[in-house]
Amino acid sequence: MLYFTRLQRSVPSELLGRASSASFVMVMTLTPLGMVLGGVLGSAIGVRTTLALSGVLSAMCALAVLIPGARDVEALPSPS
Repeated sequence: MLYFTRLQRSVPSELLGRASSASFVMVMTLTPLGMVLGGVLGSAIGVRTTLALSGVLSAMCALAVLIPGARDVEALPSPS
């Protein structure tokens, strides 16, 4: 939810459709690549280790919201 709010607040309205489409394409492209990477890693270092690394990475991403200003949508500049 925070991502879309930031996108709408930081992208000019006439470019919002293009920015949303680009974001969607990147997500849809990177999802299968992540699946392949997970499979390769699982085969190479083991499923448990891969899942543990995945959990650590997910926790690190979740902790990013603790960075000062990361959740402050009001501090974003208005699009021109």
